[in-house]
Amino acid sequence: MLHHIARVYVFKFPIDFPNLQVRLEDVTVPEIRAGVRAAARGDFDTAEEYFKALTRNMPDSASAWSNLANAELSQGKLEDALEHLTTAVRLAPDAPVPYLNRAIVKEALGSRSQMQGDLKEAQGFFMSAIDDCNRSIQLDPNEFAAYYNKANVLARLEDYYGALREYTAAADLAPGIAGYRFKQAIMAYQVGDDLTAKALLRGLGRKYPVYSEAKAALSAILWAEGEAASAENQYIDAFSRDPLVGDMEYIRNLFWTPRLLDAMEDFLHIEFRKP
Repeated sequence: MLHHIARVYVFKFPIDFPNLQVRLEDVTVPEIRAGVRAAARGDFDTAEEYFKALTRNMPDSASAWSNLANAELSQGKLEDALEHLTTAVRLAPDAPVPYLNRAIVKEALGSRSQMQGDLKEAQGFFMSAIDDCNRSIQLDPNEFAAYYNKANVLARLEDYYGALREYTAAADLAPGIAGYRFKQAIMAYQVGDDLTAKALLRGLGRKYPVYSEAKAALSAILWAEGEAASAENQYIDAFSRDPLVGDMEYIRNLFWTPRLLDAMEDFLHIEFRKP
């Protein structure tokens, strides 16, 4: 029974999730509407209680289990979220979103295992997440978030060419999501396609003048190529809008690629030591 499976991710963890919104007018079950409203305002405890009640009243509803898992995911309850998304997949094996959501949980579990030093366990979670993304794409080839999430996992596995391919697919399917094109750009830089990276970042800067992260990334690339004046202009603009782009610790949590992180660190090292 599939009423509505929401995709709401507001999750504090060193992992990159899509920021997707749910249109409440699409939700017909009152309990789901109430839960989605609670999640949208960041009240995940309340959302979890709504969805738990729904699973008791509608145990065969894939949407109830999937939305419960989303609320759990947003609170860092990864094992619970994985269990409940597996239930959703069992109840709705032909729906792409439960696979997509389960892939996100598996990536988070893999990231946690990686940070704890259990690389074998991390590898298992990452490969399983890719399988779920592939299944989601098989069910709906236009499910852009599945390509994006697959790219994130491939990047963690250091398959940068594969990640570039999937980021490009996601950005082409959802051109209105600037973050997808940004990830395509920085992954192009990672694999050595500097011209494409600069062109994409410049395009983002023109289309979204307040996109400070894109301008900061471009400043690092330009600096690495010896274009000091252009780099400083981009950086000054970015920093004036968001001073956090001058904090390397903040930058490291943005899920940038290794080559770009090195370029940014070099740039900031010089920039903040100028007389």
